[in-house]
Order: sequence, then structure tokens, then C-alpha cells
Amino acid sequence: MSNIARYLLGLGLMLYVFALAFFMQSNLSVNWDVSWDLLVTRRVMLGGTYTKDFFDLNPPLIFYEYMPVIFLEHVLAISEAIALQLYVFFLSCVSLFLCTVLMQGIFLKKDIWIKYGFFFSILFIFLILPGNDFGQREHLLLIFTLPYFLTVVSRLRGNGISGRLAVATGLFAAAGFCIKPYFLIPFILVELYYLFFTRRLLSWLRPEVAAIIVFFIPYIISVFIFYPDYLFTVIPIAKRFYYDGFSDSWATVFFSPVILFCYFSIIIYLFQYKNTEYSALKSVMAVSMTGFLLAHILQRTSWTYHIYPSYAMALLMSMFFLVIFIKKGKNIFLLSSYFAVLLIFTIFQIDSLYQTGVNYKKNNVPLIAFLKEYGEHHSVYFIGASSREIFPAINDANVQYASRFLHLFWMPGIVKNQIKYLNSPFYQNYKRDENFLTKMLAEDINTKKPDYILVDNKDLKPFYALIHFKYLPYLGQNADFKAAFKPYHYFTTIEKYMNSTDQKKWDLYFFPNKNAIHLYTRHGCAVVLTGTGNVKRVYVLIHNKWASKNNKIFYTDMLLTPEALKLVAGQFGLIRRDIGNAPVLDQIITRSIFYPLYKFDVYRRDAKTTERVVYV
Repeated sequence: MSNIARYLLGLGLMLYVFALAFFMQSNLSVNWDVSWDLLVTRRVMLGGTYTKDFFDLNPPLIFYEYMPVIFLEHVLAISEAIALQLYVFFLSCVSLFLCTVLMQGIFLKKDIWIKYGFFFSILFIFLILPGNDFGQREHLLLIFTLPYFLTVVSRLRGNGISGRLAVATGLFAAAGFCIKPYFLIPFILVELYYLFFTRRLLSWLRPEVAAIIVFFIPYIISVFIFYPDYLFTVIPIAKRFYYDGFSDSWATVFFSPVILFCYFSIIIYLFQYKNTEYSALKSVMAVSMTGFLLAHILQRTSWTYHIYPSYAMALLMSMFFLVIFIKKGKNIFLLSSYFAVLLIFTIFQIDSLYQTGVNYKKNNVPLIAFLKEYGEHHSVYFIGASSREIFPAINDANVQYASRFLHLFWMPGIVKNQIKYLNSPFYQNYKRDENFLTKMLAEDINTKKPDYILVDNKDLKPFYALIHFKYLPYLGQNADFKAAFKPYHYFTTIEKYMNSTDQKKWDLYFFPNKNAIHLYTRHGCAVVLTGTGNVKRVYVLIHNKWASKNNKIFYTDMLLTPEALKLVAGQFGLIRRDIGNAPVLDQIITRSIFYPLYKFDVYRRDAKTTERVVYV
């Protein structure tokens, strides 16, 4: 193939990947964390500071890095989502350019197709792999730092690198490594590997490392000068509360499918590591992936964006190994098996992330419509611990958000650890911080006077370990919050459940109390309503056994619609399905067997109490 034909083919493939990424992101919402970070960025641009205008757990660098998105949004009069895409596309192009320059000294001229394969693998993990985590901090981390890793590879191969290129890659990498303290781990590990390989104590005296240090030190000093409240208020409180509430089990952290794939790539590396022309590239990728993996493990969460850098680097390694295997003509059976595992897992992972994002955007439509109808030209406040139930609906609905908090990050840890901390010597500090945060919440309501407050009222809330917990009774114990909330009255309820066609497989029973229940269901699965009034307690039978965990039977409380109340009025035992009652019966079953995507009790300031309930 001629050079012109090869370049045209490469250009066509690049344009196709960018077009595919644009199409995918057009069907997704802006990630909830990114949407909040963009809101905080706007407040920073207006002179806002931590604790006074926002209470965020991220160091300030990320807000400066998102400023171009706000600039593009206003100058080009485009949506937040489009502005974010253009910005990330631009950063990806800069990173790809630097990587391409560095790859000239890494790949042999005869291995032009290996270089092409590596280039398009990078393009793929930058633009397609992130899915609904597009623009997240970890996504930007990989875009910013990959040229630095290739700079290290090039030096290990003995290539000369111009000072300007080294400084450019160093400053670019610093913008990634300094986003979070955890992100310095891969940098430190790669530098230790470089020290080990070169056997020179002063091996770190290189232009790219100097650029990172020159960026890092003034940045840290500026945080001390301009954001002392972040260092001395936010961080201590976050350390006491955040990971107690949101951390996963170690089994989940160490053995999720994506993490197992990372282990798999390390095993392949260990079997394939030899002193070849590409051993430096293999080793730096393996070490950097290990660093990303440690950063993920130390945060002890299984969120997809935390895993993205390690998974992306593992995938880049695996794609590189695949091309090498093909070049060397490895055993066709082993090659086919390796290719099948890589292809199937990657397609499944991307499809899973994409479909999750598509469904998330679709399910948010009713909430956004509600906010637009009642929140336009008004301000709103959310009380809940799940950020994905608040953003990007706030920004998409273009309503004013009166809170300093992304979510009530301290509440899950408090609820799960009340007994643990009761007799602890740190109990007084713990309660002091809780009161401090609750007073901030009350202060927001008092000063901003939001027109609507939406309170998460799901029976089983995310991050609460299946504990039945209600926000308002708990927060109402604080006198400041109780006084601030006094002008608000119940207005309506808005909730959203998954769409399903499984309801016909379930029976519906009604009994005045649980002790009267003696049944063996026809289908083996049933929903059982108990109680009087318009609020019923709901139990679920699966294969004729109560749904439970640790010998504790699950239940939820459900506020029935007027139509549902008519359905069960005068009934006892099995409620038989017919053409007339099927829609209402299916609605009750759906609300019983599926976890609500969101359920908010809406309170309006100085409004009369109503009994209107919105089901969407």
C-alpha cells in the first residue's frame, strides 16, 4: 500500500471514530459528577470558594481544567454537552499528536502496521471506551498522561527527545497527575521503574519531570494561599465521613470483572516479557497500569470511572500483544482464543456502559420535565446521597441549584456507623462535624430560600446497606434545620421505575396484616400488600420464599394511587387479573419488585399541602 493510500485510510478511520464518539455521546447525558463539577466551575469563575459557595471533595485544579467548557458554551452559544465534547476531542487530539511524535522513536520502520494499530487503540480508549464517564477526571487523567508514559519509553530505548517536547509532555502530564493525590501513584511507580532500569540515582533530573515538579509545587502553594478551607475543613471532614459511607467490600474492589481483566493482562505481560525491541513499552504500560490499579484500590469503590484508567491501559496492552502475536504467527488456536476473549469482553463492556447511559438519559426525562415545569425561574434544593439522581437534571432543566453540596455525602457513613462511633473517643468530633454540615444545609435553605425542596424518599436508598432511613425525621432533630424547613409543605411525589414486561409472572395479594398471610402462589412469585389506609407495607415472595438477607425480610412502604386503592378496596387474598384492572395491577407490581430509579417527595415553600402524586 502506498503512503498516500495509507494516510487516506488512516484519516478515514480517524474521522469515523470521532463521528462514532460524537454519535454515542449525543445519545448520552453529561456524567452526573462532571455536570456538578461544571456547576462548581461556574461558581469558581464568579469568585466562589470552598465551604462558602460550594463544598466539594475535589482539589481545585479540575475546576480550572473545566473552564474552557464554560467558555465554549458561552462564546459559541452551544449546550454544555456539546461544549464538553469539543473540549475533550481537542485534548484528545493534542495528546494523540504528542503520542504520534513520540511513537516515531519507539516503533521500528518495518512495523508500520503495529504503530498504526497502537495509534488507533489509543484513539479508541480515548473516545469510545469511556461511555457515560466521558469527561470524568479519570478520563482526563489518561488523556493528559499517556504522552508522558511514551516519553519514558522513548528514553528507555535511548532516543533523544527535544527539550521543548519533553517540557510539553511534562506540563501536559502534570495537568493529569495533580487532579487528585491518588493520581500521583502511577507517576511515582514509573519513575521508580526508570530509576531501577537505568541504575542512576539522579535519573529523575529530566525536563519532563522538572516540568511536572515546576507545575506541582506552585499549585500546592496556591491551594494553601487561596483555598485553605479546602485543606483544613473539607479534607478532614471528608476523611471521617466519605469512605465510611461509599466504600465497597474488598471482594468487590479486587474481583470485579474489569479488575480480573487487568490481572489477565498482567499475566499475559509476564509470559510475554522478553528482552525484545518493545520490552520497554510493555513494561511501562504494565507499571503504569499497576499504578492506576492501586489508585483505584485505595479509593475502595467499584465505580466505573475509577476503574477506567487501569482498564484502558490493560486494554491498550492487550491490543498491542494481539498485534505482536499476529506478526509472529503464533499458534492459530491460541491466537483465536485470545482475540475472542479480548473482543467479546470489550464489546460487552462498551455496550454495557453505553446502554446504561442511554437508559439513564431516558429515565431522567420525566424528572427534567418536572423541574422545567415547576422550577423554571425558580430555585430548587435536593436532599439525598446519590449524585446521579440530582445531576445532570439540574443543568439540563436550567434551574437554579441552591445547595453548596453535590449530595449529602456524610449521611450514609453516619447511618451505617452510629453504633460504631457511639462509644468512640472521636464521637464528639464526629457529632460536631455532623452538626456543622447540617447547619450549612439549613443555612443554604435560609439564605437562598429555594422554591422547591426534593427529598429522596426511597425505602431502600443507595449506599445505606438496606437500612430503612428517612431524611426529614433525622435532620429535623437539628434545631437549625427544623426552623429552616418550617415554611415548606408537601406538594407532590415524583418517582420513576424501570420499564418491564415481567409483571404478568407475578401474583398480587392483599391482607390486613402480615400475620394473616398463609399462601402458596401459583407462579412462585408474588407481591403482598398489608396494612390499612393509603400507605401499604409491601413484601415480596420469590419462589415462595420471603425476599430477605441475613434472615431479615425485606419490605417497603408504598403510597397507593387512588386507582390502586380502589383495586384493593374490599379485596382479601389473591387479586385476580382481568382486562380492566391489569394496568393498575401491573403498576403496583412494578413499584414493588423494582428498585425505584428515583423517588422524591417535593416540598414547596409557603404552599398548602396537597395529596397529588406523580408517577412517571
